[in-house]
Amino acid sequence: DDIRLRLEAAAALFMFGDRPAAELLFAAAMGGADQAMWAMEAVLILSEIEDPYAIDVLKTVSAEGHHLEARAAAVWGLGIRKAPIETMIPFLDDLDT
Repeated sequence: DDIRLRLEAAAALFMFGDRPAAELLFAAAMGGADQAMWAMEAVLILSEIEDPYAIDVLKTVSAEGHHLEARAAAVWGLGIRKAPIETMIPFLDDLDT
């Protein structure tokens, strides 16, 4: 049972509108420090999906209190998804990202 395979399968299903798959990606993206590698992987996957829910998850993960690597990946994802400038500007003053 490889988490990478589950995340990639969830991404494919999410692109077809499967909400349980989206929830799996959300749960992985919200992982704690012990799951940081998978959280970052989920964030990078969500960055590739053009869906408002994916953007919402990226915004949630980019907030303070989440693992630094996942936060930075979420900010990157918001940038490539062309998030509104008012979403991005506060990160310029964020010492963690």
